[in-house]
Amino acid sequence: MHDAYLQAVEAVLTVVVLACLTAAAGRDILTRTIPNSIAVVMAFAGLGLRALDGTIVLALIAALLVGGLTFIFWTRGWLGGADVKLFAALSLAVNPYALPGAIVAVTIFGAVLAMGYLLASRMLPAPAGSALLRQPRSLVARAWRAEYRRLRRGGPLPYAAAIAFGGIFAIAAQGG
Repeated sequence: MHDAYLQAVEAVLTVVVLACLTAAAGRDILTRTIPNSIAVVMAFAGLGLRALDGTIVLALIAALLVGGLTFIFWTRGWLGGADVKLFAALSLAVNPYALPGAIVAVTIFGAVLAMGYLLASRMLPAPAGSALLRQPRSLVARAWRAEYRRLRRGGPLPYAAAIAFGGIFAIAAQGG
């Protein structure tokens, strides 16, 4: 009974982490903002997961290291501040022994994202006709218009998407 309860708690906390990653990626893609509450909820869920598997001290050390390194990236303009917080929260959500794989996965997804944006900025056509002048009605059309403008002026990447994909990949690889 006790093991079943702990497994249920672990499953719920994992779902919370996955929901936070998905929400962060979606918000970053659409608005290039990530509410602090997403990183906070994910960090607390991650702390719960690490308490369950007994790696909380190691996870806190890892989160400090990842947070410190990504903070340096932020000072250089390579990452946004919300990405730094999200990555540090991910460091708590992923088992510390799986964290190197998560970092590699985030890096690979980030590189793919950057290459995709470089190609898209040179190849994708503008929204049809006067679509840039009028307010589109559908969410997809509004998102495309905003993304097109970001691409054209060299705006920031939605790096939370890379963090989310890398995190989801690492969580799936560690078995939950």
